[in-house]
Amino acid sequence: MKNSAHWISTIRLWWTLGFSLLLLLNLDQFGTASGLGPAPKYWSVGVFGMTFLLFLPGMKPARLLRTPLLWWTLGYLLVSILWIGLADNLESAADGLVMVVTTCLYVGTALLAYPVVAHDNRTWVAMLWLALLLAVLSIVQEYFNPAAYVFAEAGQGIQGRAAGLYLNPNTAAQTLVMLLACLMAHGTPRGNVIALLLSSIGLLLTFSRGGMLAWAVLAVAATLRGRLPRSFLLVIALAAGALAVAGPWVLDAVSTWVPPENRNSLDRLAWLLGLGDLNDFSAGEREYIAVYAWRQFLDAPFLGHGLGYMWSWTADVGTHNLTLRFMVEYGALGVLLFPLFLVASVRSAPRDAERAWKWLIAGIALMLTIFSHNMIEQATFLLPWLAICLMPREATKSRSGGVAP
Repeated sequence: MKNSAHWISTIRLWWTLGFSLLLLLNLDQFGTASGLGPAPKYWSVGVFGMTFLLFLPGMKPARLLRTPLLWWTLGYLLVSILWIGLADNLESAADGLVMVVTTCLYVGTALLAYPVVAHDNRTWVAMLWLALLLAVLSIVQEYFNPAAYVFAEAGQGIQGRAAGLYLNPNTAAQTLVMLLACLMAHGTPRGNVIALLLSSIGLLLTFSRGGMLAWAVLAVAATLRGRLPRSFLLVIALAAGALAVAGPWVLDAVSTWVPPENRNSLDRLAWLLGLGDLNDFSAGEREYIAVYAWRQFLDAPFLGHGLGYMWSWTADVGTHNLTLRFMVEYGALGVLLFPLFLVASVRSAPRDAERAWKWLIAGIALMLTIFSHNMIEQATFLLPWLAICLMPREATKSRSGGVAP
């Protein structure tokens, strides 16, 4: 009987590691774009279905029903179905509902799988390191070979800003920040420094302003919480001062080896060093879309325009702001949807959790929504965040199918 239980636990662990690595590297979307697999929505169904079957033995529904995150998920699904009635474009509403269901399936998968894996499980930590390393390597490769990845060929890429395996530089940067936060959950200060420096390589090549800001906030928060050496802030301050003084020389030196097609990154580097203004197309587009979205919200501030409304007028561009998108579609209720998700996630954490760290990461996640309108549908954000919240310090055999009471 013990051997049977051991094999079940081993299979569950390796399944959790496998789907986490696959989704953290965005291989579901990358495979679809490459013509090698089904659409991501089918991946979410398959991953949830297999996870449900594996974790069904020993599942405790009563424990799951006491989980705030489960009730947020059900509420989000119900509200989204109701808001279809306000939509003018049923095709866009149907697409929006598919994305909502995808979110719910990923959350359900995490609720079943992550409470049985400890943050400091060596195999889990090794998987996170592998995901971070491969993500950074893919970004580096695309930067020096912009045609290396299919997203660039499909028109998703941005010259001068690498994304590697990810849809765009902002998604890539967001993923690196969340992987870093996940590694820091119970990492040693020395290991966290290595992870921080490794992630910084990829972040600098994405030149995502939101990602770099989130990385800096995370570094400061980790230092104050003792997850990085206390002297690290001084090192960062000295490095920033040196860059500011040597800015013109650094820009000239970098200009000699950066490929000509990556001119956009040089403009952003000049802005970062205080040597130029950032008036690129991306900044102008974001400002225009944000103003337009705000006007759309004011046209229907109480109930919004219905599920999927944003997709009917912005195609793949989006509002670049998740809260603003929710306000346009759900009205005043949209202001609360993502913050309630973060609160429900933290409150679903096991009793042995360090909640202060989780609230810090929640604040960083909320800040990232200013730069992204579809974080809530992306497994590259959901899985690291839910792992931070739902994984206990130590795995226990009695946690099958739910979180700690």
